[in-house]
Amino acid sequence: MQKHKQIICKLYHLRTIICIDPLMDGPSDIFDGMLRNQRKLRVLSLSFYNSSKLPESIGELKHLRYLNLIRTLVSELPTSLCTLYHLQLLWLNHMVDNLPDKLCNLRKLRHLEMPIYQILNIGKLTSLQHIYVFSVQKKQGYELRQLKDLNELGGSLRVENLENVIGKDEAVESKLYLKSRLKELALEWSSENGMDAMDILEGLRPPPQLSKLTIKGYRSDTYPGWLLERSYFENLESFELSNCSLLEGLPPDTELLRNCSRLRINFVPNLKELSNLPAGLTDLSIDWCPLLMFITNNELGQHDVRENIIMKADDLASKLALMWEVDSGEEVRSVLSKDYSSLKQLMTLMMDDDVSKHLQIIESGLEEREDKVWMKENIIKAWLFFHEQRIRFIYGRTMEMPLVLPSGLCELSLSSCSITDEALAICLGGLTSLRNLRLKYYMALTTLPSEKVFEHLTKLVWLVVRGCLCLKSLGGLRAAPSLSSFDCWDCPSLELARGAELMPLNLAGEEHVLSVAAFLQLIHSLMACHT
Repeated sequence: MQKHKQIICKLYHLRTIICIDPLMDGPSDIFDGMLRNQRKLRVLSLSFYNSSKLPESIGELKHLRYLNLIRTLVSELPTSLCTLYHLQLLWLNHMVDNLPDKLCNLRKLRHLEMPIYQILNIGKLTSLQHIYVFSVQKKQGYELRQLKDLNELGGSLRVENLENVIGKDEAVESKLYLKSRLKELALEWSSENGMDAMDILEGLRPPPQLSKLTIKGYRSDTYPGWLLERSYFENLESFELSNCSLLEGLPPDTELLRNCSRLRINFVPNLKELSNLPAGLTDLSIDWCPLLMFITNNELGQHDVRENIIMKADDLASKLALMWEVDSGEEVRSVLSKDYSSLKQLMTLMMDDDVSKHLQIIESGLEEREDKVWMKENIIKAWLFFHEQRIRFIYGRTMEMPLVLPSGLCELSLSSCSITDEALAICLGGLTSLRNLRLKYYMALTTLPSEKVFEHLTKLVWLVVRGCLCLKSLGGLRAAPSLSSFDCWDCPSLELARGAELMPLNLAGEEHVLSVAAFLQLIHSLMACHT
């Protein structure tokens, strides 16, 4: 290898070096000499370069356009790297954890692949075409205004730590709306501290050409003006709200999301209605929106149904206790911890003196890792108290709230909100294009829809039901004509006396049936031990 290096050193007009085999620098530092002699290099790819430090002589390559260090052990970069003023592409490996302060001098840099997202004065790199993440800091050189002149940015960009933005003027100064090559944009707050979130988001007006927009950690009950302009986005296909604790609904104008096919709503605890859904929606996911309560007009005031669910509490308590014994409470704690946050939010609507006390019992039980008999009994009892209050609240509403979804929906995931049996049946009855369905942590659901409903779901191939503690029946699931995968977990109230007879005939393989039946067999064996 040393002989080859000596030969290469004499090729003074060489433009490209791509090293594939391992490079080991010896005492004579021949590789350093190579760099000093190859002054006209344009491309340098150092795969398997085994030194941790790139030589200072890299700065001699004044014509270098392409430098690839991904498959090397380089962890330390020399300051001379910042004098490669013609460099257009720089790829660094995951071992590099510190960048030279003057990297911003590489004004012609277009492509930068690296594990570090913090570049001092990145705003000077006006030719950059892509950065994955920009993390806002209050330190000089890391402010949001650094994005002002980076108008060549394309692909996806995540702007995080927006609580560090000083005010609306700095947000406006970032000029996100001029970055017309961006396709995906995420705007994220990581804490509640900082300036008024609505003013900041108002100033972060995105380019109208976006195809995907994510807003995370937003702390305001009001949308900015650009999210109220019905024709602002030209082709927004995906919209996501995550951890937006004060919003109570989607943007009011359906025309704004007219081209949206994918909608994600995650951890929006004050969301109270689900109106203004895009007509062309094909993929919908709703997770942890506890104030969303879907119920039909026919079910309002049905005290017998409500009391029947509540009367089953003792039976549910015994089944939860049996589940607890299987794994010392791990699975029960997992399900109840998912429900705990919902209960905390619902507590604001429940005027009962015992609510706070029972909530504290649940919280203590979830934190306690030891399997104690008294803890098991207390946490189950406290959760059942909340469960009864929730059922009374849902069925005690004065106005119906049906779940009406676009008929072309193909993917549907519903988790940690409330829906009654009839509301779910009516909702699914119109979704003839539905392929995949997930129902998770629905504590008011007692049965899946009838055979008539499942017969119309001709394209449904995948169904997941998890953490529905009150679910007693699979309804008409057997009639689903195309279902090939069914996963059911943590549904202790489910009654399958006839086992696989209730399953669709065309389930692919027996493992999906056994995922339910094996659990039931275990429960029955435990019950037998206690008789």
